[in-house]
Amino acid sequence: MAAPYSATGRYTWAYTDNDYSLKGVLRPTRPIHHRFVVSSVKKLLKSLESSKQLTQVVFDAFTANRQAYEKYVALHHDISGRNILIDENGRGVLNDWDLAKHKPLQVPERTGTWQFMSCLLLSRHHDNDTRTIQDDMESFIHVMLYFGLRYLKHNYARNVPVLLGRIFDDEDTDKNGLLVGGTGKKLFFTAWQKRLGMNFKFLSSPFQRWFEWAVRAANQWIDHCELLAEVEVGTTEAAEPQLQFSDHSNMAQEFLECLNSKDWPTDEPRPIDAARQTNGGTR
Repeated sequence: MAAPYSATGRYTWAYTDNDYSLKGVLRPTRPIHHRFVVSSVKKLLKSLESSKQLTQVVFDAFTANRQAYEKYVALHHDISGRNILIDENGRGVLNDWDLAKHKPLQVPERTGTWQFMSCLLLSRHHDNDTRTIQDDMESFIHVMLYFGLRYLKHNYARNVPVLLGRIFDDEDTDKNGLLVGGTGKKLFFTAWQKRLGMNFKFLSSPFQRWFEWAVRAANQWIDHCELLAEVEVGTTEAAEPQLQFSDHSNMAQEFLECLNSKDWPTDEPRPIDAARQTNGGTR
């Protein structure tokens, strides 16, 4: 079981030299340094060995996030590829809880790693940039998508680094001169087959099914939030279908069904970093 502790005691906001980010993270105010000593050394998520391990490790981190929220009403505030680690048993650990906050607390600025922050946070949709549990949940989808496209076997035949940049790195400035983003992620959720190709598939069928569910669920939630923002105060909403992102339960169920699938590939090639391949290349 993943546990909510920091394996390094490193300030998340100070980390800017990672291998997928040109922006690093946004600085919170008055960080307090807590250091924890653990009994074993963890591996980075890029050390993953298969699509099933990636799914298991991210699910373990998701479970830690869920427990922190349900027991302590705490949000992690920096779900990212750098903060999910692999332990000595091949399971997941959610690391770096130094930005974690109780949900009712208003956070005066956005925190997190740009590539894995939610669409609504990046677009400054929320009042006072206040994070919700759905923002943390969406970040897990971005971790799965980013590492799936970058390391797992699939049939996308064009330049993977360019694709990753268009989805995860896009940024702009709004009318007030403030940095905003999330458009690439939103467009991907809306029409992922247009971006990847109608015949796009991961080699791993269980991973592909989870990916398709996650894209639909995230897009449904974003559309719901944007619709609410347009509804006039005092008006009555029409009945809506059940939102898959209403809490952790639906996403947890999808993870479990995926991990319990019988059709995980037995001949899956070892993950290769497509971002390090010359000219992207066919994978």
